[in-house]
Amino acid sequence: MVDLLFGIALSGLIIVAGYLAAKIFEVTDVPDILMLIALGIIVGPVLGFVDSSSLTAAMPFFAALALVVIMLMAGQRFNFSRVISILPSNSVFSVLAYFFTSALITVVAYFVFGWPLLHAAFLAFILSDTCPTVVGALVDRLRASESTKISVSLEASISGALSSVCAILVLRFLSAQSLDASGALHTLAAAFTIAVVAGVIAGFAWNKLVQALDDKSFEYVLTLAAALILYAAVEFIGGNGAISVLSFGVVLGSYGELSRIIHGGKQVQQKAQYVFQDEVVFFVRTFFFVYVGIVFQFNVPLAIFLLSVAALACILCARVVSMKFLSPNAQDYLLQAFVIPTGLSAVVLSFLPSAWGVSIPGITQVVLFIVVFTNVVTAIAVYLHHSSPAKPVRAAPASQRPRIVGFAGRPPKAF
Repeated sequence: MVDLLFGIALSGLIIVAGYLAAKIFEVTDVPDILMLIALGIIVGPVLGFVDSSSLTAAMPFFAALALVVIMLMAGQRFNFSRVISILPSNSVFSVLAYFFTSALITVVAYFVFGWPLLHAAFLAFILSDTCPTVVGALVDRLRASESTKISVSLEASISGALSSVCAILVLRFLSAQSLDASGALHTLAAAFTIAVVAGVIAGFAWNKLVQALDDKSFEYVLTLAAALILYAAVEFIGGNGAISVLSFGVVLGSYGELSRIIHGGKQVQQKAQYVFQDEVVFFVRTFFFVYVGIVFQFNVPLAIFLLSVAALACILCARVVSMKFLSPNAQDYLLQAFVIPTGLSAVVLSFLPSAWGVSIPGITQVVLFIVVFTNVVTAIAVYLHHSSPAKPVRAAPASQRPRIVGFAGRPPKAF
């Protein structure tokens, strides 16, 4: 009974700590992810209040649940019109920088540290991700031009999507346990096609159904339930659940714009929706990163720590080289080059191999180190930029200012 009451009280304290960490983030620009992981380390490995071994069995379920929540949010926050309008000028840098970073990390992990090639590629794809959640919370508080804010936000969205797609495709290849490249690629293509088609169809159908409901009070909860069912169904028939939920979210978030493109004519008005989503994502990410701290291990092999440091060096090197050759005249150089926080999606993806029956020893610990390292780099870059002499900021046209689909009429909160 005492243990139960202690667990309930600790859960309440964790929620309060998550809220305080978000507020500190708003004031200091120090990412709350670092504070949440530190809290988990304190209540877990340091003080021993929580035994990490007791939580191991729930890891696959929690990782899948967090993945659905994050993929749904990422899809709904995909600003279709803004991305299309500025995609030609930003996509080349974002895509090439992402794959250049992935290639460097793969080469180092494979040739220097002796990781199997596909394991190294999976690690590289998830470490090259810039977390849209952290960037989204930062962007409105940056003292920078609107074009810089748009570029940073768009790059995070593109890298997040690329990371999920590429990492899961490699994981599919690994789980096939086949050396037949053509057969494996056929399986991957089929899984991806099933996922996208199912997600798009489900998105349009669900939007029609939701519009027919008289009571909108539980719209987000029902949408989350639909996403969970979609994830399970697509996985069961051999598709990729995460990609299907991402596609589902994109359709819901950009329904008005997509309907205008498909049917022509006037765009369907999109209302502000899913107010409760902020709280759900806050709840999931707070407990997830505290959980990450609880399972954090200090007695990691030296090779794992050195690989983490080498991966950080690869990320920084790739950013500097990409900026030099692809965007030499970029405004707000520190922000565009070094706002590179790795976050929730990378950690969630690092837990997926064990849920799929694939063993990649040390991957979660490497990702945790990179989460800490890249968020520290981001905090330093923002501090140095804000400490530099103020420069005049050009305002972008209203149509190009960062917004989040599904939250029209109010700015996104930091969660």
